[in-house]
Amino acid sequence: MEDFLINVEFGETRVAVIENKELKDFHVERVSEKGIFGNIYKGKVEAVIPGMQAAFVDLGLDMNGFLYISEITHRISEYEELLEGKKIIKEKEKSKDGDITRLLKPKQEILVQIVREPINTKGPRLTTHISLPGRYLVLMPFDNHIGISKRIQDKAKRKQLRNIASKFRNDNKLGLIFRTSAENATEKELRKEYKYLFKQWQNIEKRTESETAPSLIHEERDLILRVMRDMLSENVGKIFIDSKLEYKRCSHFLKKFGNAMRKKLSYYKNSKPIFEEFSIQKQVDTIYERKVRLKSGGYILIEPTESLVSIDVNSGSYVGNKGLEDTAFSVNMQAADEITKQIKLRDLGGIIIIDFIDMTQKTHISKLLHRIKYLMESDKAELDFWYSPKAGLVEMTRQRSRKSIKSVFYQECYYCKGKGVVKSTVTVAIQSIRNIRDFIGKNNKIKKITVKLHPEVIDFLLENNKVMLDELRYKNKVEVSLKKIPEFHIEQIEIGN
Repeated sequence: MEDFLINVEFGETRVAVIENKELKDFHVERVSEKGIFGNIYKGKVEAVIPGMQAAFVDLGLDMNGFLYISEITHRISEYEELLEGKKIIKEKEKSKDGDITRLLKPKQEILVQIVREPINTKGPRLTTHISLPGRYLVLMPFDNHIGISKRIQDKAKRKQLRNIASKFRNDNKLGLIFRTSAENATEKELRKEYKYLFKQWQNIEKRTESETAPSLIHEERDLILRVMRDMLSENVGKIFIDSKLEYKRCSHFLKKFGNAMRKKLSYYKNSKPIFEEFSIQKQVDTIYERKVRLKSGGYILIEPTESLVSIDVNSGSYVGNKGLEDTAFSVNMQAADEITKQIKLRDLGGIIIIDFIDMTQKTHISKLLHRIKYLMESDKAELDFWYSPKAGLVEMTRQRSRKSIKSVFYQECYYCKGKGVVKSTVTVAIQSIRNIRDFIGKNNKIKKITVKLHPEVIDFLLENNKVMLDELRYKNKVEVSLKKIPEFHIEQIEIGN
């Protein structure tokens, strides 16, 4: 069974999923860098680009959103009527001309949802196909389709869910998708959630009518509640949270889903950091390393770039004893396990190119591809992959909706002028507070410490994290002095008496 560890401190939330002491999944969110994926905005069309069949939409953010014609609902007039304060009418016929200039005009107001967060210089991707996710259901106000998760394979159950949907949709005829968790939900639970999501949509309608574009209409839940909603299942063992406030909030949230799930929740109150208690902090630290070693002595190199991610498999010190083909097959199979794990841990997305060690036997190639497919079946992100025989490469396209873990923790390296990355000022600041806490914990009789840091890190700490530092000082009755060292590397942290 999988256990969930939720660490909340220093303006950062980290969620680790572990099984038999091994890190299976990892997510992070910061108060200062909260994501916008799933948010719904009343935007204003800034420009329509016929050559790209797309439009730029002002959302009131730093960057305009990008809307492809394929992401514009065929009921665009319904949005126009909604924005004019009129009741939504019945389904319109799909536009047959495929010309975005017939659908959108500059300064036109439109309701859109974020389907991909800004990445590097690219603004957020948008859709007009609004969807409101719950634990069991996804409500789609501008569609009348009923869908059921492919993972619910029992034909009788699928028929039962369709019958249930027809009962409580009444005359609304809004689109609905049953998520995998709906398989074990009661009709009462499904009906209750449908009413909640429908009420949520009604509130969005009201706000859309009253707000002036550009404006935020509906905000997606934060990381912890998304995890409670989307990731928890009957197979989950325990959920540990080291924040009393968040524990109470989660307990209240899980009330909606019955006592069975709520009983899995525990408040972790030990003084030892939760990730260290469960021996996964070192595993978390390795997520950002370029080189990942395999048990055989081989290794993989992971190189993310702006356009794609390249992964190279090397045999390293492993030579085997049955010839080159068998050695290559053995290392490649190990690498497949590690690569699929790292893709999910690091939340790598876009185009992924994997250069496995060359093999000639078709049975070996077939087994490798089947292994990759099997391991990625549990991935919630949309994924396609194929093998290129001539190049000997496995190519993947994986849905990327949020910033990767690496982009959250790192920034462009100004020492090498963009050729590499270093930890961001925010990351080093948070790490320094953790290091101060750990240093005090290991030297409980100490009364005064000096922390040497790069000037940018200290400036950030005093501007954004002074309250956290003051709490450490007061709680432990320790005087903490910060000293700027201009010649320090941005990541360098030194703590002493």
